[in-house]
Amino acid sequence: MFHKESGKYLNLSRPQAWLKSIYKYLTTIKKHITVHNFRHTYAILNKGEDMIDVPAVMGHATFSMTQHYTHSTQDGQNRVRDFMNELGL
Repeated sequence: MFHKESGKYLNLSRPQAWLKSIYKYLTTIKKHITVHNFRHTYAILNKGEDMIDVPAVMGHATFSMTQHYTHSTQDGQNRVRDFMNELGL
Protein backbone atom coordinates (compact mmCIF):
# COMPACT_ATOMS: atom_id res chain seq x y z
CA MET A 1 0.00 0.00 0.00
CA PHE A 2 2.86 2.39 0.76
CA HIS A 3 6.15 2.37 -1.03
CA LYS A 4 9.52 4.02 -0.81
CA GLU A 5 11.03 6.13 -3.58
CA SER A 6 12.95 3.03 -4.64
CA GLY A 7 9.62 1.34 -5.38
CA LYS A 8 9.95 -1.22 -2.58
CA TYR A 9 6.83 -1.52 -0.45
CA LEU A 10 6.82 -0.86 3.27
CA ASN A 11 5.72 -3.49 5.73
CA LEU A 12 2.13 -2.75 6.79
CA SER A 13 3.28 -2.32 10.39
CA ARG A 14 5.12 0.91 9.43
CA PRO A 15 2.05 2.93 8.36
CA GLN A 16 0.14 1.53 11.35
CA ALA A 17 2.94 2.82 13.60
CA TRP A 18 2.64 6.25 11.93
CA LEU A 19 -1.07 6.34 12.72
CA LYS A 20 -0.46 5.29 16.33
CA SER A 21 2.04 8.14 16.65
CA ILE A 22 -0.40 10.64 15.20
CA TYR A 23 -3.15 9.59 17.62
CA LYS A 24 -0.73 9.61 20.57
CA TYR A 25 0.32 13.22 19.98
CA LEU A 26 -2.91 14.61 18.55
CA THR A 27 -5.28 13.60 21.32
CA THR A 28 -8.03 15.87 19.98
CA ILE A 29 -8.61 13.48 17.06
CA LYS A 30 -11.79 11.62 17.99
CA LYS A 31 -12.24 9.32 15.02
CA HIS A 32 -9.46 6.86 14.33
CA ILE A 33 -9.06 5.62 10.76
CA THR A 34 -7.44 2.55 9.25
CA VAL A 35 -4.36 2.58 7.03
CA HIS A 36 -6.67 1.99 4.06
CA ASN A 37 -8.72 5.08 5.01
CA PHE A 38 -5.44 6.99 5.26
CA ARG A 39 -4.88 6.32 1.53
CA HIS A 40 -8.43 7.48 0.73
CA THR A 41 -7.79 10.68 2.67
CA TYR A 42 -4.55 11.29 0.77
CA ALA A 43 -6.26 10.75 -2.58
CA ILE A 44 -9.17 13.05 -1.72
CA LEU A 45 -6.92 15.83 -0.40
CA ASN A 46 -4.89 15.69 -3.63
CA LYS A 47 -7.92 15.45 -5.91
CA GLY A 48 -7.26 18.85 -7.48
CA GLU A 49 -3.63 18.02 -8.25
CA ASP A 50 -2.25 16.69 -11.53
CA MET A 51 -3.97 13.35 -11.93
CA ILE A 52 -0.90 11.93 -13.59
CA ASP A 53 1.30 12.58 -10.57
CA VAL A 54 -1.10 11.46 -7.83
CA PRO A 55 -1.47 7.89 -9.18
CA ALA A 56 2.32 7.69 -9.58
CA VAL A 57 2.89 8.74 -5.96
CA MET A 58 0.24 6.31 -4.75
CA GLY A 59 1.84 3.50 -6.73
CA HIS A 60 -1.10 2.98 -9.08
CA ALA A 61 -0.53 1.81 -12.63
CA THR A 62 -3.61 3.62 -13.94
CA PHE A 63 -5.66 6.73 -13.22
CA SER A 64 -8.80 4.59 -12.91
CA MET A 65 -7.30 2.85 -9.86
CA THR A 66 -6.82 6.23 -8.17
CA GLN A 67 -10.42 7.15 -8.97
CA HIS A 68 -11.55 4.30 -6.69
CA TYR A 69 -9.94 6.20 -3.81
CA THR A 70 -11.57 9.56 -4.49
CA HIS A 71 -15.09 10.69 -3.72
CA SER A 72 -17.19 13.71 -4.46
CA THR A 73 -17.19 16.33 -1.72
CA GLN A 74 -19.69 19.09 -0.95
CA ASP A 75 -16.90 21.66 -1.27
CA GLY A 76 -15.94 20.31 -4.69
CA GLN A 77 -19.55 20.33 -5.88
CA ASN A 78 -19.94 23.92 -4.69
CA ARG A 79 -16.80 25.00 -6.60
CA VAL A 80 -18.16 23.44 -9.80
CA ARG A 81 -21.55 25.11 -9.31
CA ASP A 82 -19.91 28.49 -8.59
CA PHE A 83 -17.75 28.17 -11.70
CA MET A 84 -20.74 27.31 -13.88
CA ASN A 85 -22.80 30.17 -12.39
CA GLU A 86 -19.96 32.62 -13.07
CA LEU A 87 -20.12 31.69 -16.76
CA GLY A 88 -23.59 33.23 -16.84
CA LEU A 89 -24.92 30.75 -19.34
